Amino acid sequence: MLSFFSNSGAYPGWCRGALGVLLVFFVSACQSSSEVQLIADGRGALTANSAMVTHAAARQALDDAMGMIRSGEHSMAIPRLTSLTARYPNSDAAVDAWYFLGLTYYKIDGFYNANKYFSKYLKSKPEGKYAALSREYAAGISRTFQQRHSDRRVLEERVAKFEGVSEPEELATHLELADAYWDNSEYERAAVVYTKVLKVWPLLKDDVIIRRRIEPGPDGGWIILTPEEVNRRYNAAEPLSIFNTASWRSIRRRYYELDDKDAYYNVSGQAVNRGETVLRDVRITTTIFRFGGRVYDVRTVQLGTLRPGETRAFSVRFSNFDDIANVDRYECVGTYQR
Repeated sequence: MLSFFSNSGAYPGWCRGALGVLLVFFVSACQSSSEVQLIADGRGALTANSAMVTHAAARQALDDAMGMIRSGEHSMAIPRLTSLTARYPNSDAAVDAWYFLGLTYYKIDGFYNANKYFSKYLKSKPEGKYAALSREYAAGISRTFQQRHSDRRVLEERVAKFEGVSEPEELATHLELADAYWDNSEYERAAVVYTKVLKVWPLLKDDVIIRRRIEPGPDGGWIILTPEEVNRRYNAAEPLSIFNTASWRSIRRRYYELDDKDAYYNVSGQAVNRGETVLRDVRITTTIFRFGGRVYDVRTVQLGTLRPGETRAFSVRFSNFDDIANVDRYECVGTYQR
């Protein structure tokens, strides 16, 4: 017995068309009082589910960070990559971000952290796109560790023989030793050497490398600008983060009235306070646009107060447009009071 749906090409055109009408009629009848929901991304393109939207957002965040890496802004890329792995931990882009975190730390000679992230990537994707490069970098780091350990001992022995830091040779050796400590992620030991140098050579506080690693503290001491501290400051400067956004079209069809429908464009997402202080009067303003950049509608959701680390969801529904098919994209912007 032939299966009824085994090969639609086996039926004449008129027959296939009739079957299509019957199927539409049957589905519409079953959904007489329900909504047909179609997930869409930020530009209104239909997708299979919200996971695809999350994947696209994570990939876009990774592309942005990669742009910084290509521009040589490695220190700025690190907090963005770290944020990406926290916001989209289960995404494929987050795994790739482990490799690029390794690469950025490698570029700024943070070999300890670079090796850690290359290892994370290889554990998740032993045969991944960047697996060969990760192994190559890791092998190079291992050789560098051995060489630097030997060089650092030599530098420490030389510094121990000096009486101070006043002579150019003494200054150069101290700076080499501080760099060696920093490259090995021994940030506190590096800071001790830098502060010792600055007591004798105060103008070096404006040196590009030293300025990126330590800065004067409010109590007269020095603040060590470790990667963790840089990331903390990034989150403090931009504490409110919006993530996991998705949109979908919902269409309400009435029984037997296939041409009479109410269409809605829906947007949802989550907001998190990544900072260390309470955010008050948190609001998420969502705008939908039509092709050409024209604004269709704007809606604001009040989330109230967000404590440090707290996450809250939001959702808005739009119906103010001429045709739902013309909705091109949406934007979500957060505001708050400290």
